[in-house]
Amino acid sequence: MSRGEPFSGKTVAVLFPAWHSCGTYRVVLGQISAYRNMGARVLPIAVSTDPGYIPERAWIWRPYVNATPELNHDERYFCGASFLSVLRPNFLKNVLWPYLHGDQAKIRTGLISLAKLPRFVETAKIDLVHCNHFFIMPAARKIAKGKTPIILESHDVQARQFSLMNEGSVSLCPKTTYDDLLRQEIEEMRSADLLLHLNADENEEFRSLLPSSSHALLYPSVPSVPTRPSGNDILIVASNNAANVQSLIWFLREVAPRTRGISVKIVGEVADGVHQTAPVGRPL
Repeated sequence: MSRGEPFSGKTVAVLFPAWHSCGTYRVVLGQISAYRNMGARVLPIAVSTDPGYIPERAWIWRPYVNATPELNHDERYFCGASFLSVLRPNFLKNVLWPYLHGDQAKIRTGLISLAKLPRFVETAKIDLVHCNHFFIMPAARKIAKGKTPIILESHDVQARQFSLMNEGSVSLCPKTTYDDLLRQEIEEMRSADLLLHLNADENEEFRSLLPSSSHALLYPSVPSVPTRPSGNDILIVASNNAANVQSLIWFLREVAPRTRGISVKIVGEVADGVHQTAPVGRPL
């Protein structure tokens, strides 16, 4: 093993939500590249947060595969729960019913706990599991089998994201609170051997919430984007989630009016969220 390849001869499973065109996906690409540069064999495993996306059903994964061409050059795997899993009595009682009360955490962890692993991954010798987002931990623990160390990359405090989602949704009373969501998030994180955080605020908050866990702050290294000399335009690309929409509205309200001679172009699904939250003619 050379000093420049500390993972030479090792196999690393990288688990992540089956998302694309978002910040999480760019971070995952950076992780995969980093492990390969250190000599590891990497098994990228996309985990669906929707039912029906089992590993063998190639046709249902085709749109996702087409949207993630960066992962098509090497081996890649898929993981998800079957449609039949949602008909189990314990799913309806313990997952779906809480979800109707705004429990975004429970439906994700509950569904992924029923996910089917790729056949190869079930039997492969894996030296490290790198898991992205706390709700993917049930699948990470299945792969680790209590023997393989797990690194969990937290990607911000997800309870905060879920609370923002609940603000614009219709839920049964009593609505799930931020404290309830955070409690579940913390519980899932406890079983990781190392918690990896993307920014200083996140690192500080989780260190205080989980003082007995091991933590590390590591700013993400994402693939570079080609640039060129251009004009006075600001291009904002984002997915349509509550945090992105609120951040963009803040930018348009607080920052954009202070600029001169600069136009702002909004690209991606976030544009729909901005139009719904602050439609044309309504003050930001």
